[in-house]
Amino acid sequence: MVTLLIASIFQVGVLWSVNNEGFTIPFITGAASNPEIGARPYRQEVELSDFSSVILNPYRVTISDGGQYTQVVHYLVSRKTELFSVINARCRAFFDEIISIEAETEIPIDKWGDLVSERGVLVEYRTAIPQEIVVWLSGRNGAVPGAPAAISKLLIIPEEHAGRQTICLYVLTDDSIVKLVSETASYYEIQKIINDNILILSGQGGPDAAPPDAVRFMTINEVGGGIFQNFSPDVFCVVDGPATNAFRRIKYAAPADVRDKSELESIILTTDMYSYSRSVEYSGDMVFKNITNIYRLYSGGLMEYNYLPMVQPADKGGMTKALEHAVIYIMNIERQLLGSADLILSGIYVNESDSTYRFTFDYILDDFPVYFYANQTGGPAGGGYTDAISIHTNANRVVSCRWMLVDLFFASESRQFHIYFDRIDVGRSLTKMAVSDIAIAYVVNLTPPEGLDGGFGEIYNEWPVWAITSPDGVVETVGLSEG
Repeated sequence: MVTLLIASIFQVGVLWSVNNEGFTIPFITGAASNPEIGARPYRQEVELSDFSSVILNPYRVTISDGGQYTQVVHYLVSRKTELFSVINARCRAFFDEIISIEAETEIPIDKWGDLVSERGVLVEYRTAIPQEIVVWLSGRNGAVPGAPAAISKLLIIPEEHAGRQTICLYVLTDDSIVKLVSETASYYEIQKIINDNILILSGQGGPDAAPPDAVRFMTINEVGGGIFQNFSPDVFCVVDGPATNAFRRIKYAAPADVRDKSELESIILTTDMYSYSRSVEYSGDMVFKNITNIYRLYSGGLMEYNYLPMVQPADKGGMTKALEHAVIYIMNIERQLLGSADLILSGIYVNESDSTYRFTFDYILDDFPVYFYANQTGGPAGGGYTDAISIHTNANRVVSCRWMLVDLFFASESRQFHIYFDRIDVGRSLTKMAVSDIAIAYVVNLTPPEGLDGGFGEIYNEWPVWAITSPDGVVETVGLSEG
């Protein structure tokens, strides 16, 4: 009888585990450690460094020569280079110092434009990283008093003063600049990284050197920030280089595994795929559903997931645990389906709901942000554009997710486009606009022209555009002019 009782409990537990989570949690190991078995994604061999690789993936990295010749010049560090990886790895160590070293001073926010012009490295994130997330990723119990509440941008500058050679870290938060002096970084090593790569990026040294007429940037502050008073002072614009640059078209399609359905179920539903019922709707959309979970996969590659029980706990719990669930969920799918583009954390929304946090992630293809147009008046990114991933989680589990499962790649065909700042034409004066960022980007259209079948493909909006972002996150796009 005892044996039968144990076996019955085991079977009930397995069934409970299967029906309560799209990403399976083993019943035996989970039951021993967590009474809410099946209420959160399965964390299997995921280290803090794995979380950091997603959460702290920079939006952009640039190197400034500090005006060593005539005027200050900034160079974009491509995501495809070893230098990007080196700087990214350094930043992880700097983040640890930022929350563990007493700040040297706090600097007024209006000095940021001048600091960015100094010789150094600027690392930008798409959204400010809150202190509690930095503490979690550093494996520490807390931050020192006065540590920055969030990290939006990090400026790394070698400085010499009072006979001391140091690496200074300038952290941009929402309303101030915090200066710290690194205790671990070598002044000479960072200087060498900067000096060697300025030579390469400026086209002056080494077999990997950029062409002499490569694009060079200046900030709006350096070209005349007084005219553009509502611009952030570090908005980059091209003012030197070739008259035009060659750009290829972007192509996009639902990933092959989604189109032919051969591996989709096992990738998304994992080992509990047999607990789901399957149906194909008249539109061709696929639906997978069990007692507590439903996945809807649209023919174009948009995936929607919802946890079916409507009652959610009033207390959504800690942000770090919620973000942990979001990243595990994404990594489980992204590593198997997508590989052509980077994912970056683009938004953290705390106050939208009493029961969940919302996190958004966006694609960057090579060095170009990718936006999705959804034919709506205002998506999460504003202006009718939506993020690649929008995921709601709490401290217990993933509650819902919308994900554009799209393969992004470049066609062979290219055209010449003007990329100088003075060639941007938005139909009104730029001097009257509030702008936090200007970048060359691509748009994927989720609403195909009449007569097409609704699947992703070579539709339109495939040539590059200017993406002009306002301080409140609204994105406006305008096409580049052909050369």
